[in-house]
Amino acid sequence: MTDTSSPQTPDIEQSVIINAPVERVFEFITNPKNRPKFLPDSLPPTNISSKAAKVGQTWDWHNGVMKMSLKGKAEVVGLEPLRRYTVKHSGDADVVQSFLFEAAGDKTKLTYSAPFAVGHHSLEKLNASILHGIHQIFARRALENVQKFFEQS
Repeated sequence: MTDTSSPQTPDIEQSVIINAPVERVFEFITNPKNRPKFLPDSLPPTNISSKAAKVGQTWDWHNGVMKMSLKGKAEVVGLEPLRRYTVKHSGDADVVQSFLFEAAGDKTKLTYSAPFAVGHHSLEKLNASILHGIHQIFARRALENVQKFFEQS
């Protein structure tokens, strides 16, 4: 797993090689129902607006971070089939998550990235450096969970 963030560049960006073709990984990541399988502390989404992943697809999310209950709305804001998937979350935690998919034969390099910012929501109660560390761990765990899912299937 590669971590390309640093204290000088607080954005989150991590990569992992998945032992599955890009088509399978893309299909898995872009299905909101799969988010609890790889995103730490995520509960099943509700009110999913459409079955197919597409720009404008929305759902309600609920997550727990450090015993804080967080919820809000997610919207797909970017989608390039088999290449990139971007979701904007708003509500108690505002974040834009991007997944970049790179085919490597029968494997996939999956990169997770998210700009790091402390906004007006309830998470600003936490020190920014602590929150940055939590997000780094979240990103690493999410990618590890995707990797484990495909190794076990």
